[in-house]
Amino acid sequence: MLNCLQALLTKPLKYLAAAIIRNFKKMKQGEEKTQFVKEEEEKTRHYIFQKNSKTKLGFYFTLAVLVLLIIGVAVSGILF
Repeated sequence: MLNCLQALLTKPLKYLAAAIIRNFKKMKQGEEKTQFVKEEEEKTRHYIFQKNSKTKLGFYFTLAVLVLLIIGVAVSGILF
């Protein structure tokens, strides 16, 4: 009885595993030429940052928050 159940369960799992492997083989890896900063004249979509005012504002805001956090940790370490 146990062998019968095991045979019934393993056959669908084998088919499922084979289907998953076939799908993985069909997938192709994409283009990996991602640039760090996009210049305005470039016509590419693979970049992390743009050179515009939003990116600069976000960078300076993040930098200010990190500096404030570092100062806060240093002051709390000195005073407490």
